[in-house]
Amino acid sequence: LYAGCGALLLRLPLSLSVPHWVAETIGALSEGDHASATRCIALLCAMGTGDALGDFWCIYLFGVAQQRIIRGLRMRLFGAIVRQDIGFFDTTPSGEIASRLTADCAEMANDLTWVFRFTIEAVVRLGSILLYMFVRSWRLGLLAIAIVPATALINRSYARFMHRNQQQVQAALADANAIAIEVIGAIRTVCSFAGERREQARYQAKVEKFYSLIVRQTAVQGVYYMVCNTFLINTCVQAALLAYGCFLVERGFL
Repeated sequence: LYAGCGALLLRLPLSLSVPHWVAETIGALSEGDHASATRCIALLCAMGTGDALGDFWCIYLFGVAQQRIIRGLRMRLFGAIVRQDIGFFDTTPSGEIASRLTADCAEMANDLTWVFRFTIEAVVRLGSILLYMFVRSWRLGLLAIAIVPATALINRSYARFMHRNQQQVQAALADANAIAIEVIGAIRTVCSFAGERREQARYQAKVEKFYSLIVRQTAVQGVYYMVCNTFLINTCVQAALLAYGCFLVERGFL
């Protein structure tokens, strides 16, 4: 995990420099300086190649860290399960236990590893971009910062919803797995009492609950990316920066 974080910190400056060299190349070509444009293109290729290599190591190292966390969680959870009293197994369905060992451990490990990556990447990218903008024009930098409070509130509300909904999703999945394992394990008893349709109805009810929760989560994710990423950041912020930049150029401040 620490190696992945280190590789990410080494990669991010290379990734952030790519738009700069693109802009420098366009500026050099507009001024007729072909030698500077060629040099910028060479630097762009070098930075892009380093970024690609760093991206490989980030994905590989974080993937290995994720699998190690899953392995450790499953071993510890299984050890804790087998140390329980017999009464625990009488009151807890075997399918729910199996679901905790499989789906829940994988989900927790996925969240932990990617939280490290995206937190570091967001902090470094945001800090570097703001610093670059303030160096270029402090007025445009202040305008870009104005969107941060709105996105922070949206992200906080979105995170709270996802936390609550994910708990319900995992519980619904555990209930469905519990029914499936119990029925398959006692299939002779189920068939002897002609309970196939009844058990199928029980399983279908749990699966439908899981499906409705996932559909609701997907809808909220779509609204979040539509409002926060596409509309506010990609449209409103860029339009505001371009409009204000045109105003500054017209007035001679930029």
